[in-house]
Amino acid sequence: MDYQLETFTETRKTEQAEKPYEGEEADFNTQPAPQPWDIPAKTPSFFTKHKEKIRVPFTSSIKVIGKQKLCIKCNARGNMDCETCEGKRQMLSSIKLKVKWSNHEEYHVVPQNSGLKIELDSVSGKELFQNSQSLLYLLLGFPNPAISEASQRMIKDHQTKYGQTSRILQQRQTVELIPITKVNYKWKGEAHLYYVYGNEHKVSADNYPATCCCVIQ
Repeated sequence: MDYQLETFTETRKTEQAEKPYEGEEADFNTQPAPQPWDIPAKTPSFFTKHKEKIRVPFTSSIKVIGKQKLCIKCNARGNMDCETCEGKRQMLSSIKLKVKWSNHEEYHVVPQNSGLKIELDSVSGKELFQNSQSLLYLLLGFPNPAISEASQRMIKDHQTKYGQTSRILQQRQTVELIPITKVNYKWKGEAHLYYVYGNEHKVSADNYPATCCCVIQ
């Protein structure tokens, strides 16, 4: 059995940016520039990672190459395409807003007594419970106390950790039962075993005999 917590966040940062001028409006100081969180940005589907760059309104100004900065390749004559102004001889300077949507995932696998000695967070199982909210409540009273304990610890940790630097838009918690089948067999009079686990039917077979001519799938 495992418990999965996902916390979907939005982070915003601003930085100075320049690009070759292509006729954009120079609106610097015509109005007060909006604060980063006041700028509209379309949120992707929840739990989907995405990045976006937005030019902040009322921060754009035009710089003429040669007065603030000299283009070495063509001496600011504009007769060569260069990496700086691409032959335009003018640069648009503005503040750029970088918006990042992230999905922070964490798993807790309840120790099992089957003898399987591998991590089970790479496989899926049968979904027993799932819910999502903008901010989750602790999962209390679950039949397995270890799941309730993991929920309490991880939800508090995520809300504290990611709420300080980002906006938490949505959280989702899922409880899965991971199937594990233990197979005992004999080979040339000796006892052996292997495991089949997860919905993906992965196999773990330590000390499997005759590996040169037989493969378990």
